[in-house]
Amino acid sequence: MQQLLIYIFKWALCLAVMYIPFALLMRKETFHAINRAILLLSIVIAAILPFFEIVIPIEVEIPVTGNLATLPQPTASTAAESVRQATANHTPQIILATYLAGAALSLLATIISIARIKRAIKVGTLWHEKREHYTLYCHANSTPPFSWFNKIVISESDYNECGREILTHEEGHIRQRHSWDILFVDTVKALQWFNPFIYMLLNDLRDIHEYEADRYVLSKSGDARTYQLLILKKAIGQGGYPIANNFGRKSVRKRVEMMIRKKSRHRQLLKGAYIPAAAVAATLILAKPQYIYSIVQQDSILQENRTEKIKEETVSNTGPSDTQKAAAPPPAARPEKKAKRVAATKKEEKREENKPPIGIGNHERETTEEKAIIRAEQFAAQVELRNEFFDATAAEDGEIKCSLIVEFSTDKRGEIHDICTTACNVSLDAGAGTPVEQIIQHVREKAIAAATNYILSKEWQEICHTDAGELVNYTANITVRSGKASTTAEGQRDNDTFWIGTTPIR
Repeated sequence: MQQLLIYIFKWALCLAVMYIPFALLMRKETFHAINRAILLLSIVIAAILPFFEIVIPIEVEIPVTGNLATLPQPTASTAAESVRQATANHTPQIILATYLAGAALSLLATIISIARIKRAIKVGTLWHEKREHYTLYCHANSTPPFSWFNKIVISESDYNECGREILTHEEGHIRQRHSWDILFVDTVKALQWFNPFIYMLLNDLRDIHEYEADRYVLSKSGDARTYQLLILKKAIGQGGYPIANNFGRKSVRKRVEMMIRKKSRHRQLLKGAYIPAAAVAATLILAKPQYIYSIVQQDSILQENRTEKIKEETVSNTGPSDTQKAAAPPPAARPEKKAKRVAATKKEEKREENKPPIGIGNHERETTEEKAIIRAEQFAAQVELRNEFFDATAAEDGEIKCSLIVEFSTDKRGEIHDICTTACNVSLDAGAGTPVEQIIQHVREKAIAAATNYILSKEWQEICHTDAGELVNYTANITVRSGKASTTAEGQRDNDTFWIGTTPIR
């Protein structure tokens, strides 16, 4: 029922967006049939638009200092407290009960109005006559003239005094099926009883019905002045039935102004182009935000600065490469200085060839050059991780995705050292009332553990062929996401499956 309530409120919002441009652009135009169709179409479009949802991603960064793995994990007591608070909040139930009560009262009022019309048709009838397009009921008492579907009710005095004009007017309502419009909008009003725009739309639709019926009368008689005086006379001191087509409707001034108004030009129809624009605007208003919470470790910036500094020091210590030396133009020098420089270069190259390999152990060098990245492997893997890497039973419902940046190194024996998570980005589809911060902390802890276990398992070494005797530093982008269970080679299924993909960057 709460989903129904959300849909009703979205429908109300779309109806407001669709109606306001009509009131500003089309209400005073003389395209009565087109305006009538626009109002009815606006209700239908507004009812359909909530089924089309657009998801707009919104990034929210949560800065964190220190090691991500040391952040506190939500305890069972805090989770239980959140559940207790959500259970104790009865506001949605109160709103739902209020809405249902209002809808029931509004629908009951419509049913009572229909019952009154049927009773008024039968009670007090002197005679009735079936004609071509309607059935006429003549009453002895002073009943205000009205029509309901194919029935017209008129008092005997009105029938004898000005029956022709009144019957022609009500015949216009019947032939153009205005009663169906009123019954449809009144049913919608019972569902949208809290929405002021549905009442304004209903009033405009009733006015359009009167404009069409007045135009029908003038097309038959042509005596506009006499008919306008008759409208003014019947509008004074007469009531009517809310759901019926009443001849003495009190919007006399609007009806007279519309009768004497010059017909709108056809180019004014271009104003109707607002309908698709209003539909797009309503869809964007209903767009669903998807918050992507990024756990940003501030220390990662310092780590990047240190890495860049090491690279610069390495280049300055090793000097220009052979390619750079070959590309540099030879300086103008005397032959004896050139010979000395060539001999010094050969001596330096021989010294470099005799230099021992870099590794980790007793013969490891302690200079900055040996600590630099010797070679960075580039590989891509799509590994299906199951419950041995991730605690699937603790995952929340909905789509969860966690992206991490992990730095580690390997020595010549293939051992892994210095695993450090420098950034963590959690993306989840959280509904209303969900404790987002607790879910983020929970998913972050599990994702870091899954990435660490995957790196320590050395499964990625089957794709990354590391040469022995080298110190290799890796910066890996790791993604852990949730998905449906898949069938294993033995035909068994797990409750949940998590994938992890790594792509080291230089």
